Parts: sequence; structure tokens; C-alpha cells
Amino acid sequence: MKVLLVNDTGHLVASMENLEQYDAANPGDVCALMDFLEKLIATAKGNDSFSPAA
Repeated sequence: MKVLLVNDTGHLVASMENLEQYDAANPGDVCALMDFLEKLIATAKGNDSFSPAA
């Protein structure tokens, strides 16, 4: 499964592939999913240029 996140103007903001293969026991997978969810929330708030803190 591929999930695409687009903003209200139709521009691609983020995408995730093979979502069904993500493993909650794998820290790398969890971090990737959290990053995607942070982008989703930022996009919903209208902040397309979201950049997570380092």
C-alpha cells in the first residue's frame, strides 16, 4: 500500500510505501511513521513547509 499526502493545492507533501509491512517493534519504522504523521498534522494546519526539529 502506498499513502500519498497532498496539500489543498494538490502538491505532494510526503509519501509512504509498503505501509502494511511496517513493524511497530522496529524503531526505524516507528520513527518513519511518526515523521509522516507529523507532516500530516502540519499540512492539516496549513504549514506545508514543516521541518521537524533536529
